[in-house]
Amino acid sequence: MDVTSIDNDTGTTVLVQGDVDSDTAPALEAELHAILRRRPQGVVLDASEVSFLSSAGLSVLIAAHKASPSFRLQRGNRMVDRLIALTGLEMLYGDVAPTDAAPA
Repeated sequence: MDVTSIDNDTGTTVLVQGDVDSDTAPALEAELHAILRRRPQGVVLDASEVSFLSSAGLSVLIAAHKASPSFRLQRGNRMVDRLIALTGLEMLYGDVAPTDAAPA
């Protein structure tokens, strides 16, 4: 898994690539925790390049959402979007639109 964070005018975008599972979720959690500690205006996690998301990864996303009302998940990855729908966690999306590259 690779995590890249980019600060911009509206806050921070976090691009996650690869598998988010029990082995990699702690690294994502640490990165999100460090970003949220800075209290950016908003945090958007772009999961468009996530290839697998386990329950450990979902737990990290839920914890980030609970830690900061500015945390949002960006739509645009069919696998992630389906998992979010199946688990009833649509609140993670907030009002973040899908990426242009991936169908909603």
